Amino acid sequence: MNSKVKNLFICLFIIIGLFASPAGAGLNFGGGLNVSGGFEAGKTNASICTLGDSLSFGAHETRGVGWREPLFDLLGASYIFVGNLQDRQDSGGVYYDQPEDRIQEPDFTNYGWHSGISGSETAHIEARVVSAVSESFQDVITERNITTLYIGINDIIQDGEGADNEADYVQNVVDIVRLYFAGNPNKELYVALIAPTDGTQSWIDTSVVVYNGLLDTALQTEQITYSNLYIVDIYTAFVNVSNCATIEDCIGQETQNSTVHFSDQGYQVAAQEFYEAIIANE
Repeated sequence: MNSKVKNLFICLFIIIGLFASPAGAGLNFGGGLNVSGGFEAGKTNASICTLGDSLSFGAHETRGVGWREPLFDLLGASYIFVGNLQDRQDSGGVYYDQPEDRIQEPDFTNYGWHSGISGSETAHIEARVVSAVSESFQDVITERNITTLYIGINDIIQDGEGADNEADYVQNVVDIVRLYFAGNPNKELYVALIAPTDGTQSWIDTSVVVYNGLLDTALQTEQITYSNLYIVDIYTAFVNVSNCATIEDCIGQETQNSTVHFSDQGYQVAAQEFYEAIIANE
């Protein structure tokens, strides 16, 4: 078959494919998940990447999936979680009580991917945000590409009491925001104001309040440029007694000896806050 005839067959194939496709359906030549054409019940129309530290992959939550599972339950089947790390893969640390439950979870594939690495600080995320986001979304074509960012607590703890470097951490987050949206203005980014700790070291919570205040102000300034940047106030949700009667209900558990990681209830509270922010922009 000569090249002219071959090219003619290719053109006819593409034309037939276009007319044969249902109205509003998208064509996918890249092998990814293509769900263009509007939101429909039961179809995946939005992908979510949880970027950040150990809380972003779910450290110390019973199933080790953190807020991803309850957030998936709230959002429904039109959302799926993506990432460049998979559960049961090394995420810099393994913190879950009953790993056998995680393996048996029937809907695990819907929220088994993430981009959370234990111990990550703001500078670490700044260094990997471009590659992490690119790798997370490269095989998925959805109408909404969403990233949640939870970061900052490790900076505070690692620098120690009296460091007063909160402004530096916030500048790192601002850099993350700008790198995230560079060339991808239509992606959505939901940045958390981080939760308090269990209160055993009061200086940490003092620093958290300072960090959140500076971060909130900086993010509001960035929202002037980036219309798809949103602030999610996890801190206020955790100090609200209707969510957490005591902070111990939502932060850590006695058997885990954790001052910063969420309990199952805490992850549920975080999921609710992310849900409300995401659904408001649907």
